[in-house]
Amino acid sequence: MISNNNHTRLIHILNIIVRLIPILLIITLSLYSITLLLNTTNPILIAEGISMRPSIVAGDILILDRPEFSLIREGDIIAYRSITTNSIVVHRVVDVNSQGYLVTKGDNSSSNAMGEIVYKDNYLGRVVHIIPRVGIIILFMKNPLVLIIIAVSITLASLFILLDKRGDKVYRSINKFR
Repeated sequence: MISNNNHTRLIHILNIIVRLIPILLIITLSLYSITLLLNTTNPILIAEGISMRPSIVAGDILILDRPEFSLIREGDIIAYRSITTNSIVVHRVVDVNSQGYLVTKGDNSSSNAMGEIVYKDNYLGRVVHIIPRVGIIILFMKNPLVLIIIAVSITLASLFILLDKRGDKVYRSINKFR
């Protein structure tokens, strides 16, 4: 049998869950819609690194679309999966080769540095919009030490709140006998 206090707590938790489900559905449908509209599986990226400074800095959110590979022109900023490192890279197209590949280079690279070749197979999309520095919080949260500090802080705060409530109950019960 559930006590009245536990029953109220259970109803409160269920109300929160019922309110969260539509919000999560809206977020999921929005992300799926953006993916369909922009014709790319990675419509949003967060910039890391310094290779595209000053155009793009770490923490910038990049919005991508995915036009046909043949529509990419010199000067476009594109995202691709690097053949050498298998990571996602965002660089500017410096040459459109007639043999069906692109040559890219970071804006922060020296003028004599070799560019990276991008083929249709590893091309992910073209940057159409940059939202400055908004993603810095997400980059900050990727650091395991930061996550540990946040987890410990939340745990300690919860313990202090719990102990404070228990202390309040003990204090009230002691004062009843005076």
